[in-house]
Amino acid sequence: MQSLREVISRPIVQRSTVANIPAWLIVPIVGSLYMGYSLASKTSIVANQDFYSYSWIGNVYLISAGAFFIAALLGWHIAATSVMNRADKKRKQISVVLFIFTMMLTIIIVVAIFVTSVVVLVSFDSKSLKEEDLYRRACILDLSFNNCSDCAEGNQSCPQWSKEQVLGILRINLKQSAISAFIFLIYAFNGVGYGFVLRDHVSTNQIDYV
Repeated sequence: MQSLREVISRPIVQRSTVANIPAWLIVPIVGSLYMGYSLASKTSIVANQDFYSYSWIGNVYLISAGAFFIAALLGWHIAATSVMNRADKKRKQISVVLFIFTMMLTIIIVVAIFVTSVVVLVSFDSKSLKEEDLYRRACILDLSFNNCSDCAEGNQSCPQWSKEQVLGILRINLKQSAISAFIFLIYAFNGVGYGFVLRDHVSTNQIDYV
């Protein structure tokens, strides 16, 4: 009786867990999209055409959102398909391998974001920002306040914002990027770990036969 209970309950629990993968990945998908839009937008203080232009971090966040989304689709596919014969089992194994590969690729992408954000944050100082670049970034910050008349006139100059204020907000944005990347990295590592567990379950015929 105990053996029968294990045979029945294990696949049911496993299928329920797999079905939750898309919902579980909603947080990194939405978070990556938000960070990508925030950092890649033309109104972002991080985005600039000068030497310190890190708008590409936002673009890489959007790529990571796409990778998380693909992983969520693969998770949905794995949960939706049943293993009734060898061909079904083979297809499911391929889907699981693709899921693991996608999550590993996501780890590489997010690690790149995290390392870049931390390195730039640590290396940023008052000498890193030229006066001209400072005023341009100040104009970006001032879009919501309209205190700088020179920005509206096209001179791209805003002395109303001090260098310390601009640098402070730049550091906040980079800290936010690093923290977000770290959180998404945890999701990606957990996804890889669960992918290997799922692969073992599929290979030992512990899914969907009941």
